[in-house]
This record gives sequence, C-alpha cells and structure tokens, in this order.
Amino acid sequence: MRGQGSNARNIPVTVVSLVGLGPRRRGCVQTIGKGCSNCSKPLRLQMAALRLHQVRCILQRSVRQQQLCHESSTFPSPVIRVTPNPSLFDQKVLITVDGLPSRAKVTLQASVHHSWRREDVVFVSYGHYVAREGGRVDLDKDPSLGGSFTGVEPMGLFWSLAAVPGHPPNIRLMWKDVNKPCDIQLTVFSDHITPDERSVSRAAVEPTPLCTTTASRFIKAADVRRIEIREGRVRGTLFLPPGDGPFPGVIDMFGTAGGIIETRAALLASHGFAALSLAFFRYLDLPPVLDKIQLDYFEEAVEWLSSQTVVRPGGIGIVGVSAGATIATATAWLCPKVKAVVGINGPPFAFITDMYRNGKLLRKARLMDYSLLEQTEYGAIVKQCLSYDTSDLLPVWETSVHLLLLMSDDDQLNDPKWAEHFQTMYPEDKRHLIELVRYPGAGHLLEPPYAPHCYVCLNTGAGLDCVWGGQPKLHAAAQEKAWAKTITFLHTNLP
Repeated sequence: MRGQGSNARNIPVTVVSLVGLGPRRRGCVQTIGKGCSNCSKPLRLQMAALRLHQVRCILQRSVRQQQLCHESSTFPSPVIRVTPNPSLFDQKVLITVDGLPSRAKVTLQASVHHSWRREDVVFVSYGHYVAREGGRVDLDKDPSLGGSFTGVEPMGLFWSLAAVPGHPPNIRLMWKDVNKPCDIQLTVFSDHITPDERSVSRAAVEPTPLCTTTASRFIKAADVRRIEIREGRVRGTLFLPPGDGPFPGVIDMFGTAGGIIETRAALLASHGFAALSLAFFRYLDLPPVLDKIQLDYFEEAVEWLSSQTVVRPGGIGIVGVSAGATIATATAWLCPKVKAVVGINGPPFAFITDMYRNGKLLRKARLMDYSLLEQTEYGAIVKQCLSYDTSDLLPVWETSVHLLLLMSDDDQLNDPKWAEHFQTMYPEDKRHLIELVRYPGAGHLLEPPYAPHCYVCLNTGAGLDCVWGGQPKLHAAAQEKAWAKTITFLHTNLP
C-alpha cells in the first residue's frame, strides 16, 4: 500500500495466468459507492475501511492462487499425443491432451512454416477447448468452442491452417517434396487465446506453452518407390507400391498450374496403384506455356503406362482436376485403353486452349470472355466468363469408359450445371457408365483429405488472383468423402 496518500486510488488490476488454470483472477477494485467485483461486501464503506478491505481481498486472492498452484502440482505435467505418429497425409489421427486440471481452458494450436517466393510464411490454426473431469482433451470427442474451427472436428487443426495476419492471404499451402514429411507443430497454451494474442501479448511476453509435439505427415508411404520418367515424349514421375505387382495403373494430372505436382499420385500409390504423375507443360523440355493441347501426347502416356509389366493388363484409369479433368475426358474418348476416369471440377468441353491430335485441330476451345469477370475484394470470379454449346461437349458417351464426376457446388471457376447437362447426353443404355456427385459448400480446389482449404490464390493460367470458393468446414468434409469415393471407384472399375 506504500505510495498511497490520503486520496486513495484503486489498487491496479493484476492479471494472474497460472499454467493449466482456466479463468484469470483480478484484484479487488472496490471504490466508494461501488461493490467489489471479487466479493460482495456492503456498499458505502468509509475510506479507512476501504483500504483495509482491499488489503484483505489481495491476501485472500493470494491464498486462493497458492491453493490452485498446489492443486495443479498434484497433476502430472500436461502432455499432447498424436496417434499414429508419423502418419500418412490422408490418414485420420487421434489428438489428445492429458495431465490438465479438470475444467481447465486451453488453446490447441497447429503451426507450419511454408516457403513462398523465398519468404517464410507461417500457417496457423487453433481451437479452444475445456478439459473434462480428469484433465483430458480428446479432439475425437470434445468440441472446439472457438478458433479457426468449431465443434467436434478431429482433424480441424490440419484443414483450417491459414496464413497468420500480416502475410498475404492468397497463398496456397502445398507440400511439393513427397520425400519429406509435412511437419506440423502442435502446441497447448493455457486459457483461450488467439494467434494475435499469442504472438503479441499485452505484456510483450510470449505465453509459455504447456506442452508441444510435432505431427509428421508423409505424402507417400515409406515403401512406395518414386521413379522419374523420360520415355519418348512422356515426362513425369511414376510411383509404385511395394512388391512386384502387377498393380492397377492410373495417370494423375493437374490443370493450368503447370510443372509437376506429385502429391496425389504418391498417395494413390500408397493405396495400391501404379500411379504416373504426368506433366504436360512448364516442365523440363515440355512446352513452357499451354498454347495448345496435343492429345496424342496423352495417348502416348496411356500406351507407355499400359505397357509396363508392373501394371495390370486390360486398361488404366485417369484422375484429373480442372483442365486436367477436361484432358482426361478427351483422352478417354480417343483411347480405348482408358477404362475409368475421375474428373474433378473440370468443364466437359475444351476451354482456354484448342485441342489437337496428330497435328490437326480436333476441338476449338471456348475462350474466356473477361469482360464478364467479377472482381471482388478477395480476387476474381471467372466462371461466368465461360459459355458453351451442346456441340462443344466431349462425346465420351460414345465409349464404354466409366466416368466419375466430382463437382463442388461453391466452385467459382467451374459451374456444376455443365456436368449435369453433360450427364443428360448419355443414352439410357449407357447411364450406368457415368456418376455425378455434387458437394455443397465445397470449392474448386478439391484435394486429398485434410489439405488446408484455399479460398483464393494466384491462377497462373489466367495471371490473376482467382476466387476458388468453398466454406472451410464443408470443403474439408467434401475432400474426405471425394477421396474415399475416388479410391473405391478406381479399385472397382480397373482390372
């Protein structure tokens, strides 16, 4: 009380945050004519009585804190566990925290560093939890009460990862090196806090973690083989499951991003497929830009994969997303060795770039009408820039290929109604060959399970930031269902 004169001031509010304890406790702040926030003493106390009462409240609070500290010391140190760890990228894990005081409020945070244009970008997600009686938090059973996701979401810390404030929001988190694990740090903090409060606290002191661990997520199983392919004109990477085979063969393609993206092919091989991640521009000696689609290149890739002794005879499958889905559909139309296609959010007609076969124009592309582009605060919405005629549709119904179309209802690049129209073109006796699945609330970038949702990022093909759409929680659920559907479909319809 030293330093107070006759004009007594309120004792400054102090904030006590004990490790493992939930609510913060504040000092007595009673003033004349007002009650104490921590107790219920009568109002209208005289000045001397007020001083005495303030001292008493501080002492009582100190005793309570010592009791709470003693209570927390009877618990083992908090520990966070991930089971299994390491795990495959598309594998669900169990996250638990033990050793907390009962009913303790805690924040679980995930963070990962990502290199983008030579900058280190930190992606973070977090959930607010309350420990059960017995001091456990189980993400498989307990709901997040706030944060980057809410409700019972066992994998919410993974799919809700987003760039921390201060970094550009249009960065897509992708792991390109399939030989290295995706290491995600999981940390537990006392109380319910946000990344902003954690990184820049009012006291300019970094909160001390209660416990931490690293979840290692592998894109390919340890025994999957990775082989770079340069055969004839074909460029890509072949992933093979363990053993001599033969295995069902699958070609995997992405869209206008160019280069080579191996993640999905590596995961397919981890599920028993001989999977070729096929590049078709902006890679090695392939064309630097996608100024035309040479369909005979893709036919050559089909022939090459089909001829491998590790691939089961009788035909292969193709998985494609966006423009890759369109190319997969066209290749299946022309090549009888393609028996099954999974098309993910791709128009069923040539767009952006003309299609050629053996040097001759086969399909004229529908071009984007950028005068119809809708510019939002996040980026551009382009799906209204495309239109087509029925004659533009790729007539895959003329073949016996099995086709699975996975369409996102909130896709801001591709309209699911195009796929519905395409499905009606199938004659009655071939309707069993096509299946259309739509996912409410999902966006364009439908990837394997637990990949972080990306709402907007640079579309290298269009040269602008594109809105891909999707609501994080619904998008995450769609990715999980679509991946399971893809694996089952390929195993069912390939030799």
